[in-house]
Amino acid sequence: MTRLRRIAGKARPEVVAEIVACLERGAVIAIDDPAVVPPPLPDALPGAAVVLHTSGTTGDAKRVQLSRAALMASAEATWRALGRRAGDRWLCCLSLARIGGLSIITRCMASDCEPVLVERFDVEAVIEAIESERVTLISLVPTMLELLLSRAPAWQPPDHLRACLVGGAPASDDLLDRARQRGVPVVTAYGMTETCSHVALDGVLVDRARAQVIDGRIAISGPMLALECGPWFVTGDAGEIDSTGKLIVYGRADDAILSAGETIHPAQVERELDRAGVGPTCVFGVPDPIWGEIVAAAVVGPPEQLRGMSDRAAALPSRIRPRLWAAVRSLPTTAAGKLDRRAVARAAAQGGFALIR
Repeated sequence: MTRLRRIAGKARPEVVAEIVACLERGAVIAIDDPAVVPPPLPDALPGAAVVLHTSGTTGDAKRVQLSRAALMASAEATWRALGRRAGDRWLCCLSLARIGGLSIITRCMASDCEPVLVERFDVEAVIEAIESERVTLISLVPTMLELLLSRAPAWQPPDHLRACLVGGAPASDDLLDRARQRGVPVVTAYGMTETCSHVALDGVLVDRARAQVIDGRIAISGPMLALECGPWFVTGDAGEIDSTGKLIVYGRADDAILSAGETIHPAQVERELDRAGVGPTCVFGVPDPIWGEIVAAAVVGPPEQLRGMSDRAAALPSRIRPRLWAAVRSLPTTAAGKLDRRAVARAAAQGGFALIR
């Protein structure tokens, strides 16, 4: 077996060329994000092609080993879902040290699609690349989509942009609605490092991926699973499969709030608050001697608006309605652009901001 090699995962042409060359000749590569201290590099498992670390949303990052067969199975499933078109060009403004960025390269390897690289996310650079390079496909996390809409309020996507995949974290209905009203062809994507990127687009499972719910958690099976995973990989996400077979994701199971014997998923509450015109928000649990935990919400905005926010939330079912509120200037995100719910809960516990009833 070829010894492991380290590559820093910046979205640069020379990095992409080295990744492609290693995959083609069978080398095993570890792709590291310079902004994250990775755990120790393990011995490669038989069949490993790429070793990535997860985003660390639920704690410390961990190593995940992906085979070339799994990467190609994921790429083929994506193309069957989206359809291949002559002249497709996929813009990558995500770190190649994350599966979201790397999978763009492997999808391009599996077809005649050409990658268009932007080393880091910048609204003006992304818009320029979409238009001048005639980009047809792009992958963003919700934070990037929000910035694209807010910092370029007059921008309308060109007709040649046929899909904007949004994943990596829950996207609010308000964000998706605003994007679609602007003509952005949004497709929601659900997946993770262990599944070589997404396994569902707009809730529909991609080809050869299967899902079930085990003890409230989503479990995935299919040829795109990492080498460490068994026939079924039980994720850290809570969800359900509806009557039409669509996968509905509630949010991180470990983020669940246990109040009066009921399980409340913060992402669900955030969606309801969003529909009520309250947001952006971060919902989390606060220990309570009577109820176990009660629902709290940190809202971006000035403190004097909290009463109005609370009034708007009055129509929510009593069991999920926030009982504590806090005004914050911004909501923290992880290095991968995901809402850092644990950081908000820590700040509240340490008195970083005042919670009011």
